[in-house]
Amino acid sequence: MLSAEMIKSLVKSEEIVINPFNVSMLKTASYTFTLGSLILLLQKGQTLDMRNNDEILLETTIGPDGYLLEPGAFLICETAEILKLSHRIGCKFYMRGRGSRKGIDFVGNEGFCEPGSCGGGRDGRLALVTTNHGNCPVRLFCGVP
Repeated sequence: MLSAEMIKSLVKSEEIVINPFNVSMLKTASYTFTLGSLILLLQKGQTLDMRNNDEILLETTIGPDGYLLEPGAFLICETAEILKLSHRIGCKFYMRGRGSRKGIDFVGNEGFCEPGSCGGGRDGRLALVTTNHGNCPVRLFCGVP
């Protein structure tokens, strides 16, 4: 586990790249990422076949009024920040705080980025497998942790 000072040092040396990096999002031993604008949705009415990877994901974005995630709904979104790791650093990421108290799970409880990886999503952003496990619709907004 890295301290905030170590994270800042590794960002300064570019062994960890977080772009944009906002020091106010740095916690005692973590960094808080925010929600980006891209959303990928499974096409409704489609039967998914685990032997194939040919399902069509519909791409949309979160607008200024947010995106309403209904109870039980599933989508893939991404962080606003780009993450790149050196070959000697890996990281785990977890859901915590405001989203989990509203029934939202952005990472299936946790995720992992291999050393030397670039976020795992589009252009180095973290891909967030997102589900509303609550019983109320929740409005998602860009830039919110």
